[in-house]
Amino acid sequence: MRARNLFFLVIFSVLFFSGSNSYAQSEQKAYFGFGGGIDYGGLGLRGEYLAAKSLGIFAGFGYNLVDPAFNAGLSVKLLPGKKVVPLIVGTYGYNAVIKLKYGDGNSVGWTYYGPSFGAGCEFLDRNGKNKFLLELFVPVRNSDFHNKYDELKAQGVDFNPDILPVTFTIGYNFSVSSKAKK
Repeated sequence: MRARNLFFLVIFSVLFFSGSNSYAQSEQKAYFGFGGGIDYGGLGLRGEYLAAKSLGIFAGFGYNLVDPAFNAGLSVKLLPGKKVVPLIVGTYGYNAVIKLKYGDGNSVGWTYYGPSFGAGCEFLDRNGKNKFLLELFVPVRNSDFHNKYDELKAQGVDFNPDILPVTFTIGYNFSVSSKAKK
């Protein structure tokens, strides 16, 4: 638990307190937006800072229908500067949730954290400022998740749908840019 919190604090600090030594010394780029998926903490918000033209550092915070959840990671932009930018993503944070609903309206749930790896595309708007984000992730779910899942299956719980091997992200992010000092 401590390592996870320290990792999140470091990523968050780099994301929001980076100096003016960004790429090309001309413009720092940052994005802030909303969406749904692992890197948004479920349904939530995500901030990203471009530490280099092809490297983004991001953090997301949201609600996964059981608990508040977070994620932080890196994205590598394969064709930076284009209107459609393919990317590779690595993240650590929320990547699985189990929620059981009872007939009386009550529910119980568990949230699990771990690494996830993915790929996707950013689609920049006409002005090249704001972006629409689509991603596909492969979560590396931990043994606690699999143990709880197996335990519930053995008790007769029917998961519908069953465990999905991939997850999807969709989001919209607004540019928050500032001129760097030369």
